[in-house]
Amino acid sequence: MIEADRPKRARRRGGKSDELDAVRAARQALATAHPALPRTGHNREALRILLATREHAAKTRTATVNLFKALILTGVPEDLRHQFRGRTTRQQARTAQALRARTSQPVSCVTPCASSPPRSPPRHRPGS
Repeated sequence: MIEADRPKRARRRGGKSDELDAVRAARQALATAHPALPRTGHNREALRILLATREHAAKTRTATVNLFKALILTGVPEDLRHQFRGRTTRQQARTAQALRARTSQPVSCVTPCASSPPRSPPRHRPGS
């Protein structure tokens, strides 16, 4: 297997022709003294997995933040919603972590708990 460069646009004056492009690529490959090696190996595969995992984590975080914001807008009473207004997402998350349900109230009427300090959410660190 040999990698071939993409044909230049100027050579395609007669229109698009996959057959002509294939012939040009074959001639170029046969004329090359030191053909390029295909991109393979353990490092490349590890990088592919890392990038796919990072992309998935970013998309998942975005979806989680969007859901959290939607719940703040639609799922809590106005007096509680006021505590979240004008804050960054991180501050809103800390405020939500400090909320505790009381046995005398329905879960929808949750208030901040002063006895437990807010915890920071765990952070993902690359390579760990």
